[in-house]
Amino acid sequence: TLEEDEYSPATAEPLVVRIDKSSIADFEHEGLHYMGNGANSVAVVDVVNRYQMITAVVPPTVTFSDKTYTVTEIGNEAFEDCVYLSSVTIPNTVTRIGDYAFNWCRALLSVVIPESVTRIGDYAFGYCSALESAIIGDGIQSIGNAAFYHCSALTSIVLPEGVTSIGDKAFFRCESLNYLSI
Repeated sequence: TLEEDEYSPATAEPLVVRIDKSSIADFEHEGLHYMGNGANSVAVVDVVNRYQMITAVVPPTVTFSDKTYTVTEIGNEAFEDCVYLSSVTIPNTVTRIGDYAFNWCRALLSVVIPESVTRIGDYAFGYCSALESAIIGDGIQSIGNAAFYHCSALTSIVLPEGVTSIGDKAFFRCESLNYLSI
């Protein structure tokens, strides 16, 4: 017999965890793949036709199965390698741009990062070699490692006063960058 404080692997019942997937948002809508990241919010996590996307408009909200979700994040690698993407619109509901989110988007010309965004992830815009303009909203606090790595067409950037962290090599190999203001 086992005492109350004793444990024996031979008599232990396996732990079974059941997840009700019906409560987790995971869907595609108008060319973008979304996944729940909160009760009423979603992140853009992927693109349906990565090599055909030229323009991306991330909506502030998206409705699926009669439920409306707020888009609060552009997830890690969401638009990575969209080589023909030249334009992206990010709504003011997004608070985070994930690691590698737009990495290797070589045709991306400009980006406006709204004031709602507080963090730009590592390599978020890495290798966006056509990126000429990046307007960063006043809400940004953290810019990740190599966030704008090898954005060779980027000529100037103004960082808001609230930036508390700039990662290593955030603007490394930005050969055309001739003006940086903090």
